[in-house]
Amino acid sequence: MAPASRSYEIIQSGGDENVATSGRINEEEHPTKTQPHADAAASLEDEMKALRRDPQWSVRAGARFEATVGERIREVTTLLDELRASQGKLRGEIEEAREAVAWTDAVEGAKETLEQLPEYVRKAQDANRRMKELRKRLERAEARVSALGS
Repeated sequence: MAPASRSYEIIQSGGDENVATSGRINEEEHPTKTQPHADAAASLEDEMKALRRDPQWSVRAGARFEATVGERIREVTTLLDELRASQGKLRGEIEEAREAVAWTDAVEGAKETLEQLPEYVRKAQDANRRMKELRKRLERAEARVSALGS
C-alpha cells in the first residue's frame, strides 16, 4: 500500500504516475545501502507499468506467469503425486503392521495358555486322583450297603 504522503493519479495510458513525493529524499540522488534492492523494486515497478500500457498485457502476463509460476506448480503437483503414492504405500505397510500386531497378540495369548499348561495338568491330575478316591469310597459304601442288606 502506498504511504499517505504520496499522491497518485491515473494517466491516459493507464499507468500510475507519482505526482508528489511530499519532501521525500530522492533515492537516485542519494544512494543508500539498500540501493540494489530499490533498483530491483523500481525495475519491477517499471516493468509492471509497461505491462499495463501494453494492449496484449493479458497474453504476456499469462506467458510470464506460466514461465515463472507454472513450472513451480508442475513441480509441486509432481511432488504431491509422489507423496500420495508414498502415503498409499505407507498406509499398506501400516495395515500389514496392524495385522502382524494382532497375530502377535494372539500368539501371546496362546503362549500364556501354554505357560499355564503345567498348572492345568496338575489340576487335571488332582481331579483324576480325587475321582479315583471318590470311586473307591463309593465302592466301599456300596459294599457296606450290600453287606447290611444281605
